[in-house]
Amino acid sequence: MPAARLFLKEVVVLRQFTNSFSVFKIYPVLISIGAVTLLSTLGQAVFILILPLYLKETLGFTASFIGVALGAYAVSETLVKTPLGFISDRVGRKAIIVFGIFLCLLVPVPITLLHHPVQLILLQIVNGAGVAAFWPVLAALTADVVPVENRSQAMTVFNLAYLVALSLGPALGAFANHAAGNNAAAFYVAAFFLAAAAVTATAAIPGSRRAGPPARETRAPTVKKEVTGYIKLLAGRPVLMAMLFISLLQQFGTGLLAPVFVLFAKEQLGFTQADIGRVLILPAVAVALLAMPFGRLADVAGKARAVRCAYAAAAPAIYLLTAAGGFAVWQVLISVVGLAYVTGAPAWTALASMAAPQGRGGGTIAAVGTMHSLGFILGPGVGGLLYDRVAPAAPFYGCSTILLVCMVLVGLLVSEETIVAEKTAADGRGTDTRTDEHRHPGKKSAAGE
Repeated sequence: MPAARLFLKEVVVLRQFTNSFSVFKIYPVLISIGAVTLLSTLGQAVFILILPLYLKETLGFTASFIGVALGAYAVSETLVKTPLGFISDRVGRKAIIVFGIFLCLLVPVPITLLHHPVQLILLQIVNGAGVAAFWPVLAALTADVVPVENRSQAMTVFNLAYLVALSLGPALGAFANHAAGNNAAAFYVAAFFLAAAAVTATAAIPGSRRAGPPARETRAPTVKKEVTGYIKLLAGRPVLMAMLFISLLQQFGTGLLAPVFVLFAKEQLGFTQADIGRVLILPAVAVALLAMPFGRLADVAGKARAVRCAYAAAAPAIYLLTAAGGFAVWQVLISVVGLAYVTGAPAWTALASMAAPQGRGGGTIAAVGTMHSLGFILGPGVGGLLYDRVAPAAPFYGCSTILLVCMVLVGLLVSEETIVAEKTAADGRGTDTRTDEHRHPGKKSAAGE
């Protein structure tokens, strides 16, 4: 009997896997969205790890400056993201997506021509604004074109295209530089992918507008009230406040590595560009193949447990990167980190949606994203300083320690049980600050009558 049940489960899983592709037949526009997501993300990912190497080895900048440049990118993306989302509600998704990709297309080639620190920081600001235009709006477009009952499956298409590109891009950039014998070839490869994304978006993304009231008349006041009300809600929700703090802390820790990861591999371990490419291939394939099944582990093991396990796996792997000399060991360790991410990230998002006050799911996910952005604004600058002033391995030790602290905080403060208890208590206190009209859109308030 156990064997029969196992066989039936395998048949069901295989049928679900086969049926997952039917979404493309029902909504063919997802093919265009997936292609644009893949190409535009490749255009960024190809030089995301090579940029620190180029800035230091070719132009002679310090790791501290590299951290500042990456921080400028994060500030730009954070500040521009929300306004561009509102603009896309008015002028249509396609216009903002195409604009963002063309904005990013202005960056890779000029990086190889402009060498002044201010010019390079301005290019990172432009790049951050471009990314803020197309990545979130592509996600919004995916939600626009697919009904709610199929939206989760459709978002999987978007997320998988993003994840595959983010995994393969750095390896492609390293191989391009190795083949060309310099640190600049990856930027031209990035420009090719971004140009392909711009052409695909222009030709294949639907140009329909979203219906809705003018942002100036209704959206700005609503957003201000919603943000104010959400901040008031946090006062009575310590678990949610803890989750926001952990999100900030985690991204700060991982941000420490952003300006120094490739520098450490080349300067401290003697990796060549080809070695870096080979190091990243196995993790890229592992993440691409296992992202979906590992992402579902939270449904089996529990979401909070999946997050704790992800931190517990990633922290020692990052610590050991400083001691492992061979690229085969690095392949295994980076694969562990990548699989920890695809296990923990969706589980954390699911916990955030569980912890969200009633009717504030979108605002809570946005708040978590904002904490991530703030962490990445701060992390690279500190990571660069640690590399230059303390020790090359210091950012890795700092990141590993912070992830362990996050694991402990999740274990002490965050679980499905504490979230449910907090929501029940908050509902009993009536801490939902929305008006009755917001809670029941079909019902007018007394004042309105």
